[in-house]
Amino acid sequence: LLYLDDAKMLTKNEQPYHLIVTSFPDIRNFNSTMGFIKADQILDEIGQKIHQTAEEFDAKGEKEQATVMMLRKGSDFLIYSDCDDDTIEELLGQIEAHLEDTRNDWGLDSKYHHFKFDQGYPAEQALNKAFSIH
Repeated sequence: LLYLDDAKMLTKNEQPYHLIVTSFPDIRNFNSTMGFIKADQILDEIGQKIHQTAEEFDAKGEKEQATVMMLRKGSDFLIYSDCDDDTIEELLGQIEAHLEDTRNDWGLDSKYHHFKFDQGYPAEQALNKAFSIH
């Protein structure tokens, strides 16, 4: 994300942008209980679902030149978007549903935080804020 920001590839839109960070606060205990391989498989599964959702929203946003992309940092997932607020609310609902499915299927608790930044707000500062919360 920092590279894309430095390359001015995130500023094609004059809109604010959003960061959504999903995290799994109990991942260490989950790793101990389920084993690291199984825990990684479960994280990959949830990551695939979130990635697919991000791609679907990205495809919807192409006509408005909006972007949605997912990145992974350790066991956390980061979703960047410059979509409008209504689209973000819909995206958040789907992410929340995926996280709820993971809790129901595997007992892995999660949380997410949503941040909205003005267009031009430095990505580095935004990322620092987003990852300092959890």
